[in-house]
Amino acid sequence: MIDFELFKLQNDEKLIIKKQASYVKVVLVVPQPNPGNLSITNKRIIFEPTQGRSSSAFICNLEDIESFSVGLLNTITILTKTGEKHKITGLFNKALIKGLEDVNIKREK
Repeated sequence: MIDFELFKLQNDEKLIIKKQASYVKVVLVVPQPNPGNLSITNKRIIFEPTQGRSSSAFICNLEDIESFSVGLLNTITILTKTGEKHKITGLFNKALIKGLEDVNIKREK
């Protein structure tokens, strides 16, 4: 598990956006939203859960992200170069989409 209490920006890292979001984790074929905060920096994407499963926490370096796509109700799916998918939903997804575009993550149509 990632210890986010120790998370700090790196020396040359800048916060682009941080918004409340939910990480959608499928448990026994049932999607379950896990509330938290999604931060986008000029180097990484970080999801810090505030409730739900701590296993929904993740950190991805921007160079490890292949692309992202937007589905129904502006649900964001982040795809890594290794094939991992991270699905995010919430009230602030339009702002998070802009944040992903601002750090030059390719948007799939």
